[in-house]
Amino acid sequence: LENENIKKEYDEVLKGYFDELILSEKKKTPETFTFDYNEKMVAAKAIVNSQTQKKRNNRKINFWSYTSGIAASLTFISCVLIAVWWFSMEIPDEKELSAISFEEKYIPSGKKGSLTLSDGSFIHLNSASKLSFPSRFSTRNRVVKMEGEAFFSIKRDEQRPFIIETSHTKIKVLGTSFNVKAYPEESEIAVTVKSGKVLVSNLRESTKIHELTKNQKLVFNTETSTFRKTDIEAETDLNWRKGILKFNQTPFAEIEKTLERWYGIEILVEDSSIYDKRITGIHKNENLRAVLESLEFAFGIKYKIEERTVKLKRL
Repeated sequence: LENENIKKEYDEVLKGYFDELILSEKKKTPETFTFDYNEKMVAAKAIVNSQTQKKRNNRKINFWSYTSGIAASLTFISCVLIAVWWFSMEIPDEKELSAISFEEKYIPSGKKGSLTLSDGSFIHLNSASKLSFPSRFSTRNRVVKMEGEAFFSIKRDEQRPFIIETSHTKIKVLGTSFNVKAYPEESEIAVTVKSGKVLVSNLRESTKIHELTKNQKLVFNTETSTFRKTDIEAETDLNWRKGILKFNQTPFAEIEKTLERWYGIEILVEDSSIYDKRITGIHKNENLRAVLESLEFAFGIKYKIEERTVKLKRL
């Protein structure tokens, strides 16, 4: 009810209800009795007293009837207002949306970038990532859409939840810091919480909401539409912000995609048996050639760089 628009609607509904009550009273025709003054006054007095008592009883009945009606109406109106408030927190009205322009920030492969939104929230974007956001947020919520990977440090606002939509998931917070990895070409979407609380649901089936707190990770499999939650040291998934590539028994198919985004290259694998390999290792702010040399040693492969293309084959 602190929202002026909703309060105005509430006042109009309530006023209309009372106006109807008053109008209905005016339309009622009071009972009248005509007497000849010369007739027996005793009989007239008895009739008048009887009608007066009936009116008194009717007033009591009408009073309680009106009161219960008003109470029922107020209860109904309250329920409607609560429902309106709840859904309005999720869906801004069309007029408000039309007045807000949307912007897009894209970070190409081989680069990283960051930005601060109009509400003071900070976002750090990894390579090959995109964020769509309004130039200013609505009065009800703060909604952005993303692809790729990003770290969010959200400015707390109790009145306006911050909502992130990926291709398959919806992430809702008030104020916290967390990492989201949602590359469209990958079958898993991961949310890792550094601080605060995060709510995650399937964008298409939002009936079940998963709650995450500090050092918890939720992985959504887009192929099976299933969630998997684990405890994790959040900094592990934030190594990319420090320029650290960390592999832990990572299959080569995942390493291939990571290197292509990280260095802005294309990898051509000439021997499919390389995909059977897994690797463990850490690379901190190393150039492409240094990483390829470590892979060459670990996998027993040979690499060749041709401009922005890297060819890999078995020795």
